[in-house]
Amino acid sequence: MNISRRLCPTAAGAILLSLGTTAFAAVTTTVVDIPVTDGTQRFLYVKPDAPVANIISVPGGDGVLGIQNDGSMPTITGQCNPIGRVRQTMAERGYAIALVDANSIGAVRGADDVVEVARYMKARHNVPTWIIGGSASTAAVVNIAAGRPADFNGGLIVNSPARPNSAAGLVTRPTLVVAHALDPDQYAALMFSALTAASVRERATFNGGSNAGCGYHLFNGLDAEFADTVSGFIARNNTVTAALNYSDLWWAGTAENGWGMTVQQHGNVQFNVLFVYDATGKPTWYAMPGCTWNATFTVCNGQLAKPTSSPLSNYNAAQFNPGGAVGTISLSYTSADTANLQYVINGIPGQKTIQRQVFGPVDNTPGLQVGDMWWAGEAQNGWGVSITQQYRTLFAAWYTYDPAGNATWYTMPGGSWNGNTYSGGLAAVTSSPWLGAAYNPGLFAPSQVGTVSFAFQDANNATMTYTFTSGPFAGTTQTKQIVRQPY
Repeated sequence: MNISRRLCPTAAGAILLSLGTTAFAAVTTTVVDIPVTDGTQRFLYVKPDAPVANIISVPGGDGVLGIQNDGSMPTITGQCNPIGRVRQTMAERGYAIALVDANSIGAVRGADDVVEVARYMKARHNVPTWIIGGSASTAAVVNIAAGRPADFNGGLIVNSPARPNSAAGLVTRPTLVVAHALDPDQYAALMFSALTAASVRERATFNGGSNAGCGYHLFNGLDAEFADTVSGFIARNNTVTAALNYSDLWWAGTAENGWGMTVQQHGNVQFNVLFVYDATGKPTWYAMPGCTWNATFTVCNGQLAKPTSSPLSNYNAAQFNPGGAVGTISLSYTSADTANLQYVINGIPGQKTIQRQVFGPVDNTPGLQVGDMWWAGEAQNGWGVSITQQYRTLFAAWYTYDPAGNATWYTMPGGSWNGNTYSGGLAAVTSSPWLGAAYNPGLFAPSQVGTVSFAFQDANNATMTYTFTSGPFAGTTQTKQIVRQPY
């Protein structure tokens, strides 16, 4: 399913030169000098009011940005630094940027100095910290990311990399490799291959731009593409700790048995779907394909969509209509297992206290981990299956469309494994109207209308086969190739 989205007190000894507020009031730019082992370390600090991540840029070239008291960077290295060129754009998207210069004795790219910058930023905004660099700074940022994972708990961005060293295989955080297809002076493929321990690794190759000025090597003429690529990767992988991953099946407990919400989270990006009931008690669903977090990653605010499309029996993606926003949703996570759900749908407000639903018995038998949002790709855009996994038990919520093209859902509340194939009953449900009235679980009426199986070729690819034995699609048997949905 792809529903279109899209001066503070300083540490002791720190000296700040405030450059005031830019044309965008939420972003401030400050020159900061902090004490380090050998003199002082200067950096340009560009930040929004409430950053969602810290980004520390270690320059390539000679490593000298030449940051002046007014914040200008007159050197070639300063003018051509890719993250420096897009710092305003990145800050407006919620990322605090530190552009690290040579220190006061002329040393560049010192690991201890860079870590002190990270700690300075972390003390002001306790959000994930990322490190970015490339070309002549490749070895420096890779060594720091590999050796200081606690200080750089976000991840690593390597642009126009030099030949990788042995530390690349020790990097465990999410890592993006960015290079231009026409740049002869980079080793993107080798770097990507060397990142064998990275929890997530992606490679982006640019085309276009110009070889004049900063050249293909530093993405001349491609500032917008560079900002989009880097910010997108960080947004998808900006996880503070495992406790902040709320992926699971959520509900309001037995007192409101019959409705729920599937939460699938990639980094700090959530794709959530409310599976509930319309005014007649028929199943319907509302999707939140993304949200905006507060600075502490405890409150997630997004919009809700209720799409329409063609019936599942003869699906035609050309008929998919996201339908625009029908409401808003706010999730305030009060712990790793509890949350307050507030919503306004079609002008009707509501509030629920929800919690993770426990359905899977403890079973530590090794097996595939397949919990995620799955879909059949762009060719069948508009429907999807949220698979929630607890130990070896799967709960699948299938978000699709009835014979009239209205949003409806089916579930597989459990099943059994045969090798790498998981099979179970396919349930249809009616219940109490959900909006604007007290929910009545006494009206909850599930019935088995068929069977469904998921044959996993691996953790990212599967074949979904379903047969309806009753209901409006009785006699329908179909097979779909599905994959984990990227978002």
